[in-house]
Amino acid sequence: MRSKHLCYPISAIAIALLTACGGGGSGGNDPVSLTAIASGEAGSTTTVEPGKPFSFTVTADSPDNKLTALSWSMLASSGAPALTTNNLNCANTDKTDTPGPNGLVSSVWKCTVTGTAPASLGADAIYTFTAAAANTKGSTGTVVATLKVTAPAGDSSLPKVYVTGPSTANSGEEVDLKCEGEGGFVAAGQAYEFKWDGTVGDGQAVQFNPRTSANTKAKMPTVSTKTSVIAKCSVTDSAQKTGVKSHSIEVSPPAVATTITGPNTGPSGTSISLTCAATGGYLGTSGQFTYKWSTVNVGGATLSFDSAERNVVVVSLPTVTKDSAFVATCEATDAGGNKGSASQSISVTAPATP
Repeated sequence: MRSKHLCYPISAIAIALLTACGGGGSGGNDPVSLTAIASGEAGSTTTVEPGKPFSFTVTADSPDNKLTALSWSMLASSGAPALTTNNLNCANTDKTDTPGPNGLVSSVWKCTVTGTAPASLGADAIYTFTAAAANTKGSTGTVVATLKVTAPAGDSSLPKVYVTGPSTANSGEEVDLKCEGEGGFVAAGQAYEFKWDGTVGDGQAVQFNPRTSANTKAKMPTVSTKTSVIAKCSVTDSAQKTGVKSHSIEVSPPAVATTITGPNTGPSGTSISLTCAATGGYLGTSGQFTYKWSTVNVGGATLSFDSAERNVVVVSLPTVTKDSAFVATCEATDAGGNKGSASQSISVTAPATP
């Protein structure tokens, strides 16, 4: 008489937690029965720690007809990390096929699946392995084996993050930043993972070298006005939990340096030419500075500029009755509104007395 081996699971979770029910058979003219044993265990359920090896061996028995197929499949619980396995398809199988009377064949096949548990995880994970076999008469059988990987005990909170570095910097300056992690969970032989990010309000990015190290050099962007740059360090522990800390750096625009060249003396009532040159600053897309000349009245007399808003100007010296000193000042403004100025003293000599 044909026999059957049946296993009635109560729920998907129960399947994951039950030991093998001994296999089952359906179809054909004789049963296919399977049993599974976990390495080092009496049954088909085993519990391992992260990073540890595991194995399950299934034995498929078909007493009257030759087996034709044997393989494993695996289902992971929700959120479980990926699992490394070998021989799920039973490419390596120990096969014993014994001919009997009346053309019958007794088959006993053994297949072992091996693997390594995930190195780190934040919660227990369950992996359900199902072995299935079939013979020449269409009989099939299955058996379930269960692997449970236990999350390590430890601080389940997010890692705390600490960032140290300067609070001020100049445009284009490279500053040293340091990030430290504390708490969370770090598995034996592992370390925190670090990642730096940084942005400026106008969309510019901060350049980090390296970006994935606790210690980094951050190159500040060129800004038009004083700007707060936010450098952010993310610390991820072995359980893939991430803590984040931001560090603010006030970045100053490049300083505007201004110089005046030209004569610093001239006779009363004559003219001289002065040139104002500016360097540094933030020019943006305009690529140029704007200029403004000024002077101070001295004893009722003053310098006169042919244009107060050019970098090169003609200066009319006042008519004086005695040698006098005047000051010409040039103020240069960049595209960000940052200013720099320079002054030059001009000696005006009076005509000789007859």
